[in-house]
Amino acid sequence: MATTIIYPAALPCPVTAGNDMPGGQTFDRTEFDYDTRQRARYCSSYMVKFSFVCRDKAQMKAFKDFYYITLGLGAQSFLASWEVEGDVTEKEFRFSARYRPKSLGAGYYSISGEFEMLTPIKDL
Repeated sequence: MATTIIYPAALPCPVTAGNDMPGGQTFDRTEFDYDTRQRARYCSSYMVKFSFVCRDKAQMKAFKDFYYITLGLGAQSFLASWEVEGDVTEKEFRFSARYRPKSLGAGYYSISGEFEMLTPIKDL
């Protein structure tokens, strides 16, 4: 793990229901006229999509500040103990796109984000 930035405990954790973990490609498949060849390859990036709920405006602002200030416009990676395929150990993540906030009213916000998990899934 190349980073020392830790996801703050005061920020929302991903909602466990409905998260998408499409993973990454683990093999190459080539189709020939006479046969199909499949071979293992180095695992590509493991992508995950998480949803969060901020309980108030202050938590939403803290999430925004973490992205823009701490992570340098979302470019740096960070450590978090988010569940991925049943594993809750600490893993390294980075945003693969800007997060998408949505106001739910009364100061609540829903946030969806796409992340690249830099910790290899096979090592968990």
